[in-house]
Amino acid sequence: MTNPPPQPTPDASAAQDRPIPPVAVRPAGYAAPARFLQLTHPEDLALLSELAGQLLQDPLAVRRLSDRVVELLHQDLMQQQERNHGYGRRR
Repeated sequence: MTNPPPQPTPDASAAQDRPIPPVAVRPAGYAAPARFLQLTHPEDLALLSELAGQLLQDPLAVRRLSDRVVELLHQDLMQQQERNHGYGRRR
C-alpha cells in the first residue's frame, strides 16, 4: 500500500517558485550532504528533500541521474589526466 503524495505546505509552494539554488556543488567540484549546505532560504532544504523523494519514486529518473553522474566523473578524470600529463616528464 503506497502513501499518498505529501501536500505542499505554504512555505514549500513558495519555494517552488524559485529555482533550485546552485549550492549543491561548490566551485571546487565537491558535493556535500544537504545538512551542510549554506542555504539562504530554509525552505530550500525542504524543496530539495521533496525533489529527492520524487526522484526515488521514478526508476528511469534515478538511472538518468546515475548516468549523468558517471559521465561527469569520467569528464573530470579526463581533465585531471590532461592537467597532470606533463608533470612527471620534466627534467
